Amino acid sequence: MLLVTMVDVPFNQIRTYLINLTNKCGYTYWNGHLRSKLKWLRDVEKINLIKKNSQRDMKVLDLGCGFGHMTLMIKEIGLEVIGIDVQKKNFTILKELDAPFLLCDGLALPFKSKIFDLILANGVLEHVGKEDEEKILLQESCRVLKKKGIFYISALPRKYSFEHIASKLSIRSHTRYFDIKMVRTIIENAGFNIVQIENEQLVILNILPFWISNSLAVGLLALEKKFKMFQLGLYETYGILTFKRKN
Repeated sequence: MLLVTMVDVPFNQIRTYLINLTNKCGYTYWNGHLRSKLKWLRDVEKINLIKKNSQRDMKVLDLGCGFGHMTLMIKEIGLEVIGIDVQKKNFTILKELDAPFLLCDGLALPFKSKIFDLILANGVLEHVGKEDEEKILLQESCRVLKKKGIFYISALPRKYSFEHIASKLSIRSHTRYFDIKMVRTIIENAGFNIVQIENEQLVILNILPFWISNSLAVGLLALEKKFKMFQLGLYETYGILTFKRKN
């Protein structure tokens, strides 16, 4: 089997290892996600934000960790972290990784209250499905987060975005799409204060041919960040939503 080696990106060793592992295990979707340099750099931006706001001895929960790439990067920057996921199939990958992972449901987190300094939910909330379960997930996150702890939600699909419109034609879809009003309501009702909301995934960049987006990834990411001030469907997701526990 051909092994792939990727260079010139942050956390290159982790990315290369996961590309080869997902290829070996036949996880086509995740392998494609990892091969996209633009998607990888977007996730690196989130790790940089965590690092910027981190302190020694911080304890981090990667909620809905998927194939574990964010968990590994958080560990790499020197923080204590555990990744959890409800999908048993993900543990074909996770059991091979050098980090603590736990199979459990985010609706009933097996942790004591106020134990984590920071929680990351990257591409999670839109897959919960039911509004009542969404509420429970956020309340559980608030319960295990320390007072004044930070909660990052990222890759949250925007209502009225190109993808949302396309979902009406069954081209691409998530279970739920969100606007600012919805975000404020569900987050504040769960016990959080909103600190900051940013956009991510400029539509035109997501439809570029793979070879173009990969070869120009650094410049395209800079362009994407420059136009974050614009709304009206130009961006597909809310990239970083920062919340703090109220009390």
